[in-house]
Order: sequence, then structure tokens, then C-alpha cells
Amino acid sequence: MNDLNIKIAWSVFFALTLGFFLRFTHIEGLQNLLIPILEILGQVFILFLKMIMIPLIFFSLTSSISSLQENKQSSFLWKGTLIYYFSTMVVAVLLTMLVMNIFQPGIHSDIQNMTNPLMTEFNQQPNLFMDGIKSIIKNPFEALASGNIMAIVVFSILFGLALRSDRASIKKVKNWFDGMFDITMIIVNKLMALAPIGIFALLSLLIIQQDLTVFLSLAYFILLVLGVIFFHGVVFLPLILKTFTQIGILNFFSKSKTILITAFATSSSAATLPISISNLENNFKVDQNVSRFVLPLGATVNMDGTALYEAAVALFVANIIGINLGLSDQIFLVFLAMAASIGAPAIPSAGMVTLALVLGALNLPVEYIALFIPIDRLIDTFRTTVNVEGDLVGALVMNKYFNA
Repeated sequence: MNDLNIKIAWSVFFALTLGFFLRFTHIEGLQNLLIPILEILGQVFILFLKMIMIPLIFFSLTSSISSLQENKQSSFLWKGTLIYYFSTMVVAVLLTMLVMNIFQPGIHSDIQNMTNPLMTEFNQQPNLFMDGIKSIIKNPFEALASGNIMAIVVFSILFGLALRSDRASIKKVKNWFDGMFDITMIIVNKLMALAPIGIFALLSLLIIQQDLTVFLSLAYFILLVLGVIFFHGVVFLPLILKTFTQIGILNFFSKSKTILITAFATSSSAATLPISISNLENNFKVDQNVSRFVLPLGATVNMDGTALYEAAVALFVANIIGINLGLSDQIFLVFLAMAASIGAPAIPSAGMVTLALVLGALNLPVEYIALFIPIDRLIDTFRTTVNVEGDLVGALVMNKYFNA
């Protein structure tokens, strides 16, 4: 693992060097040659992670839940994990809303009306509650085939609970699932060898291709959002970790940097999951029952960075168009941002769809989503990193008290 960490550190260094060199030297021929190669390497890495992601979530949750006996340990893990995820997400959203209300970005803005005929697809507001129910209660084979992570989590939990039986025939099935999870982790460990190459390609592309023109007009908003994300990730979550586990903050970041760099490069909590489970079990000696339950669940429902970003966008748009969201609207926004961020669909522009839900529910113009499309990719890297960090801290906190 130390050898892998060194390789990833070098890949980040070379990605920064190559990315800034190509961006500022404007050697068109070299860019035309290298960008397609980097895109292939980056996409292959993500495709491999997505390939193993679905079976990992299914076998991990099923195996973990089937191993949990109906006792105080099991009850603590369920309740403690859900309370932790809910609490940290509430804090993230409330902190964002406090910052946005104090600094009020967008007030007296000269940003023009963003009405755009291309945005009509986001104007058709679905029923948030019923669409959410329909997306998580599905035929399990359809969910597995389509990569519907939330539906897979729900079915895995039910299947795992059904395996908690002393019947001999059911025990055979449980042993099979345990074996399938072990096989999946062997594949994960093999795929981790590709991490330095994939991270190098993805970070290089991010630097080369990111459009900077929109950043100037949205600089104030972006700085505030990134400031909140950094505070949540560098101060609040490490403070929870130190308070409840006594794990040193520097020690935590040192041992988990491979996970966080992968999350930053891929912008996907679920795609980072294979590396997260392997790292926590090897580097932090986390109990398998804890890691297999807390991390897959967190990759689906624990979205601190996503929730705080959607709340910030809603307040920013309200300021641009001169609408003052009252206390009741902002209280509604807290729960709305959390609900919209949980189990976002695994489709292109999924973040834009959930933003449309938030803006539409508050009667704010959905067309303003067009303003955030150019910056979404970069901010997504930071909010995904915080999402994954929250999962890691949650697993370490639960592990501290699971066998106590």
C-alpha cells in the first residue's frame, strides 16, 4: 500500500506538471496528440471502477448485514450510522446557509437572465417524493443492470436480513455471498494497480480542459462554496474523528490520501468505494462488518458536499433575481437539499437534475442551472472528496465503538 501511495503521489505531480504546461504553452499539435490518449486512459480507469462498483455494493452489504446478529452491536451500527450521516449533512447545509446569508453573493449582480431554450428538459419538474419512491423500489435485476445504486442498496439490505437465519440451506447461501465478496475484493486489489495511471490522466484533463472564463463572473460564489467545503472537510469532520476515535488528524489524512485523491479525480463516491473498503480494512484495521455496511451505505446516502452545494446554488439564484427566501423557505431548503442529494441517479448531468428539483420546489427559475454547468465538473471534485471523507470518518467512528 505504501508503494501505491508513492506512485499516486508521483502521478499527481506529473499530472499537474503536464496539465499546466499544455494549458499555458498552447502547443496545439501536442494537445491534439495527448488529449485523446489521456481521455482513453481516464475513461478506462473509471469504467473498471464502475464495473466492480455494483457487485461490490451488492455483495458487501448483503454479506455484512447477514453477519450481523440481532443484538446491541447490530442495533448500534444501524442507528449510529444513520444518525451520523444525517447529523453531518445537516451541519454542512446549515453552515452553507449561514455563510450565504452573511456574505450574500449575487446581490446586485449584473449576471443576465439565463433563459435558454436548451434548458426545457429541466423545466419539467417531476414529483420529488413519488419519483424517489419509484427509483428505490425496483426489480433487483433491473436495478443491477441499470446501475441504480439506491435500489441495489435497498434490495441488498432486505436480502441480507433474510439471510440471518440458522437454516442449513440459507447458511450455504450466506457462505456463497461471503465468498463472492472475497473474490470481489481480490479483483479490487488488482485494479488498484491502475490507480496511478487513471488519476494522472483524469487530473491532467481537468487542468487542460476546464473553462476559466465563467469562473471570473462567479468567483465570489465559488470561493464561498469552496471555503465551506474546505472547512467541513479540514475542520469539522477531522474534529469529529479526533473527538470520538482519538485518531490523529495527520495520521488519518496520511493513510487515506489514496482514497481522497481517487475521489477527487473520479468525482464519484461509488466509484471510489472499492479503494475505500480496501484501504480502511488494510490501513486502519476496520472490522469487516463495519466497513462493508457503513461505506456502501455512505456512498449512496451520505452526500454532505452535494447537499451544501445545492443549498448554496438555491440561495445564490434567489439573490441574483432579487427574491428574499424567508425563514420557512430556508428551513424547507435544508431538508430539500438533503433529500435531493441522496441517491442521485447515475445518469449524465445527474447533478443538474437534482438542482432542477431544488430550484423548482422553491419556485426559482430553473434556467439558471445553465450558469453552473461550466463550473460543475471542478466543484464536483471537491464536494465528492468531502462526501467520501465523511464516509471514512463515519466508518472509523462506528468501528471504535462496534466491538467496545
